[in-house]
Amino acid sequence: MIKDSKGFTLIEMLIVCVIIGWLAGMAVVRYHHMDSTKENFALTNMKSIASALEIFWADTGGYPTTGQGLDVLLVDDATPIVGWQGPYFIGSRLPTDPWKNWFIYLLNVDPNTYTLYSMGPNGEDDSGSPDDIVF
Repeated sequence: MIKDSKGFTLIEMLIVCVIIGWLAGMAVVRYHHMDSTKENFALTNMKSIASALEIFWADTGGYPTTGQGLDVLLVDDATPIVGWQGPYFIGSRLPTDPWKNWFIYLLNVDPNTYTLYSMGPNGEDDSGSPDDIVF
């Protein structure tokens, strides 16, 4: 007896659904892992900037003002800063976050503290949004 099959059995359909679900699950895990890798990369670059800021503070007795920004870690050409012994980075530019945005530096009201953050994946300066990465 020859069976003429014109469709898929229920078992075959279930196996295909399981395989598609497994592949989709793997893609989600991989995508999430990629986001956390980028966040870790941003934090590593912020730690590098923070180290340069600490050396700057040791040389000059304070952190750069918000107006001076992070560029003062590279060159001291605007208003000479007493004790400046930079540049505090090798190369001619500061590191960026993984999304190719500049880090945001703010000197806090207490001049012995600062805020350093990345605008995150959306690239918008919407300080305090969940995608911002704050050091």
